[in-house]
Amino acid sequence: MAPGFAPHRNAIIANNVLLLLILVVLRRRRRRRIRTYQHEVNKNRVQQGDFYNLLQELRNSGDGGERFRQVMRMTIDQFDWLLARVEPHLQHKNTHACPISPAERLAMTIRYLASGNEQASVALAFRVGAATVNMVVEETCNVIWEVLQAHFVKFPSSVEDWLEIAHGFEDKWQFPHCLGALDGKHVTMQAPPNAGSNYFNYKKTHSIVLMALCDANYCFTFVDIGCPGRNSDGGVFSNTSFGSKLVDNPSELNLPPASSLPGWKEEVGFPYVVIADEAFPLKQNLMRPFPGVNIPEEKLIYNYRLSRARRIIENAFGILVARWRIFKGSTIARPERLISYVKAAIVLHNFLLKAEEDMPPEERVYCPAQFMDRNEEENGQWRRIVQHEGGSLIESVARVGSNNFSNAAGKIREHFMEYFNSDVGEVAWQLAKVRRGRVQRPNEQNNS
Repeated sequence: MAPGFAPHRNAIIANNVLLLLILVVLRRRRRRRIRTYQHEVNKNRVQQGDFYNLLQELRNSGDGGERFRQVMRMTIDQFDWLLARVEPHLQHKNTHACPISPAERLAMTIRYLASGNEQASVALAFRVGAATVNMVVEETCNVIWEVLQAHFVKFPSSVEDWLEIAHGFEDKWQFPHCLGALDGKHVTMQAPPNAGSNYFNYKKTHSIVLMALCDANYCFTFVDIGCPGRNSDGGVFSNTSFGSKLVDNPSELNLPPASSLPGWKEEVGFPYVVIADEAFPLKQNLMRPFPGVNIPEEKLIYNYRLSRARRIIENAFGILVARWRIFKGSTIARPERLISYVKAAIVLHNFLLKAEEDMPPEERVYCPAQFMDRNEEENGQWRRIVQHEGGSLIESVARVGSNNFSNAAGKIREHFMEYFNSDVGEVAWQLAKVRRGRVQRPNEQNNS
């Protein structure tokens, strides 16, 4: 035997034995079941959880689903319709004896958005862990947006789409060539970790900005969500995809060409415009009120007509907040999660409005006739709901652009003013609205 041969052979044997031991340990670890902790309360999910008990009782109650609608903000048929669309995207592999079904995931998410309760409360009601609710709600909100957005928050892409919106504003709110009402809101949240002052706004709270455009039926047609709250004092609107195109490249939006109004001066071409309040800049396709209080009556009439049509977006936000109470408090969530929650609430708002648009007003349940403002004197029920619960933590944005405007934009606003003060463009009640409680000037008295 050659010198050194035996020790070398022993080393090989030792290495093989060590490798064998490692393989045995790894195999045993694979076979070992992963132990997860489950609270005693959550073990009774089927016996005591809201999904298997309360919601099923509400489904089978003799009130025609009225209590189910109050809890879930939608009818049983609407919930089932929605479930059929999102169910394929919420299927998960069964990793334990009692998996959370797509129906339970959807119910949990709707209840969280509708109630405004903390996720810990929703977790206790459904008998699942708080971390589970956090994960399920975010995933389901993203699925709801992805499945419904193309049908219910569809951005107008053609001249025909824009004209349909314009006809709605002219028929219902007597504002011609209007493509939508625009506004921005702060959605309040608790300060994100390590965010500094990035989300700290002029209201001294932390928020993200929700910029939205709506049609004449309180449905949102464009939303931009997520701009940090500190940016509210400049550039928010112009930095959105819609705002930048409306201001700088309106041709990219396929807006209808300017045209005259029936019975009005043929040489005056009225462009199609978006209307907004004084927080927004005056542009050729974006109309805002005349500034000031002591201004001529003809300007007050223009401001009244614009404000009357612009209240649509105010009511749209009000209905959203009153129905989806997640907006009632300072949400505990990272900005990206809060964006998912807001997007889901908006697309559900549009879905439920459109589901009832062919129903008589007295039969609507999500937004009956008395729920929105009827006129300047008769406020909608959403205002009482929001005020009764201590107000809404969704605040208006501050000035979002410069007050400087071009001569062309100023001339367009003056043409609208002239039209609203003409025999063909006026409405019968506008003078009474403007003059109520206001001392008239001598020249106005002579002309009345």
